[in-house]
Amino acid sequence: MTCSACLTIPPVVKTDYTPKGTYENIAGLKTYSTGSSNSTKTLLAVYDIFGFAPQTLQGADILATALNIRVLIPDLLNGRYAQGEWYAPSAGEAEKKAQGEFMGFVMGWDAFVPKMKEVMEAAGTGEGKVWAGYGLCWGGKLIAQTSTTSTHFKASAQIHPGFLASTDAEAVTIPHMVLASKDEDPVVVGEYKSIVEKRGGKVETFAVMPHGRVTLSFFESEMEVLIRYRWMGARANFDDEEGLKEYERGYTALAEFLKGYL
Repeated sequence: MTCSACLTIPPVVKTDYTPKGTYENIAGLKTYSTGSSNSTKTLLAVYDIFGFAPQTLQGADILATALNIRVLIPDLLNGRYAQGEWYAPSAGEAEKKAQGEFMGFVMGWDAFVPKMKEVMEAAGTGEGKVWAGYGLCWGGKLIAQTSTTSTHFKASAQIHPGFLASTDAEAVTIPHMVLASKDEDPVVVGEYKSIVEKRGGKVETFAVMPHGRVTLSFFESEMEVLIRYRWMGARANFDDEEGLKEYERGYTALAEFLKGYL
C-alpha cells in the first residue's frame, strides 16, 4: 500500500535503538517527549504495563516523524512496571503475589484517567491546540475511557487492546481505531467494529499476530523468560521477520488513520 504516511515512516532499528526524544516533567509525571516541540498538534501515547521500552519509544518516534507532530508518553505507572520473571514457568508464590498486587493496581482505571487529562491540560489544550491519543494493550483501555464526552482528542486508537469491552466502545464519541491481535475475543472485536465504524472509526484484526507469548532464551547457561508482545508494544520481536513486518504495517496504519485528524 502506498500513502503519504508510508513514505515518511523511517525504517525500524532492530537492535540498540537510541530514542530521539527527551524526558520532561509534565503535571508532576516523567514524560517522554518526541517530535516537534513547537507543534500545535500533540499525540498522547499510553504504554503497556512494561513501561518505557525501546520498542514503544521507537513507535512514538516513528509517529512523530511520519505526522510531523509532538508525541508525549507520560509515566502513568510512576516507575512501577510489570516484571518478566512474574510470568516464568518457575514463578513461585512471591512472584505470583507480586503479579496479583500489580494487576490490582493497574486495573484501577479511575485513578489513571484524571492523570491523563492533567497531562494534556498542562501541555496545553487551548484554542488552536489539537490532540489525539493511542494506547498499547493496557494503555488502550485508558485511551478508550478518555475518548468519551468532553474529550480533548479528535481521534484515538487501541493497539492489541487489553480488557476490550463493548461498553467502552459505546461511550466513545470520536473516530476510533482498533488494531486487534488474533487472540482478542472475535465477538467483542465485532461489537466494537459495528459501533465505532459508524462514527468514522476503523477496526482491523492482524490475523497472524498473537497478543503475547512466552519465549525461552539462554544466556551463559541461565534461562531467561521473556514475555513477547511481538507486534507493536514493549516486547515486539524484531528478530522475527513476520513480527517486524507487522510492527511496521501497524504503525503505518495508525499514522494513516491519525493523519486525517492531526
